[in-house]
Amino acid sequence: MFQIRLFLKYFLFISFINLAYAQQDYKGIIVDQKTNQPIPFVNIGIVDKGIGTVSNEDGVFHLELDPGLYGPEEVLQFSALGYATINKLISNLEFRYNEYPRILMEPKVELLNEVVVTNVGLYESEETIGYENGGHQFYGYWKDNIALGGQLGTEINIKKGLRRLDEFTFEVIGNTADSVLVRVNFYKKDGKRSFPGTNLNLSGKNILYTIKYPGRATINLRPFDLFVKDDFIASLELLRV
Repeated sequence: MFQIRLFLKYFLFISFINLAYAQQDYKGIIVDQKTNQPIPFVNIGIVDKGIGTVSNEDGVFHLELDPGLYGPEEVLQFSALGYATINKLISNLEFRYNEYPRILMEPKVELLNEVVVTNVGLYESEETIGYENGGHQFYGYWKDNIALGGQLGTEINIKKGLRRLDEFTFEVIGNTADSVLVRVNFYKKDGKRSFPGTNLNLSGKNILYTIKYPGRATINLRPFDLFVKDDFIASLELLRV
C-alpha cells in the first residue's frame, strides 16, 4: 500500500471506485485511428459516476464493472488530449475474456482562442497564485492502485485578467511507493456544480511528473502555453504506481 499526501487547500477528492460484486472485466487496447499506435493514459470513466481508470503506456486498460447496475442511457467515456471523445452505452459493451478489442480514437485539431493584434505595449509581471502549505488539515491522498485515474484537485482563485501559467508547485509529505507517475491538469470551472470542466491544456501534450521523494516539486509549464482569465482548478491525476 502507498499513500501520497499533498498540501493543497480545498481539495476535491475525485476518486474512482471499484465495486466488489458481480464484476466483469471490461478491457481493451486504445489506438490512434490514423497511425495504429497505442495511446497512453486515456481517461476511461462512467459519466457522472466517479468510476473509471486510465490506459497504461501501451494503451491497455482494465475496468471492473457490473453492467446490471447501470441504466440503458448511462455512458462509458474515453477521453484524451488531442483526440475526439468517445461515448459508449454501457448496455452495448462487449466483454471478451481472452481478447483485447481495439478501440480507435480519432485525432482532432484543438481550436485556439482568437488572437487580437494591438500596438499597445504589453506589461508583464510575475506573481504567485494559489495556496502554500495549509497545514496537515489540508491534504489529499491516493491509496493503492485502485485509485488509477483519480484526481486530487484544488480551486485557484485569482483576480480577473489574462495570465500565463509558468510553473506549478506542490508538496509531497509522504510516499511509500518507489515512484508514482502523475499528470497535471488545469480546468475551467464550467463543469456541473463548479466541478472541473473544460481542460485548459490545448497543447495536445500531457504534463507528466514522476514523484519519487517527499518534498516540494516544481513543474515547468512554459512549453504548454497555458493561459487563464478567471478562477480555475488544478489537479494531480494518478497514472501509474
